[in-house]
Amino acid sequence: MLNNFIKFQIWKNDKISIVKLNDLQKKQIKNFHQKVTDGEYNYINNKCLCGNVDLQLDITISNKDRFGIPCKNLLCKKCGLIRISEKLDNDSTSKFYNNEYRDI
Repeated sequence: MLNNFIKFQIWKNDKISIVKLNDLQKKQIKNFHQKVTDGEYNYINNKCLCGNVDLQLDITISNKDRFGIPCKNLLCKKCGLIRISEKLDNDSTSKFYNNEYRDI
């Protein structure tokens, strides 16, 4: 079973998703990236719930989500929680869910 998990790939390469995306999804992902680049959407640090601040106690398990959006997922070696290293701030999260999320 572990071998099947290891062989499963979410991305064809480091840049694109293997999840088939329609034109609207691609457009909204591009809009999202542009808003991040323009500073309309902002990221904040996402500390582990156990209080771990030692980056050596985190293992990077992926660098993108299933759609190819950069999203660093970490496994905390101290408590076992899987979390993203950075998340959108509250205002950006609200805008993202109102503007892009449903279409993606």
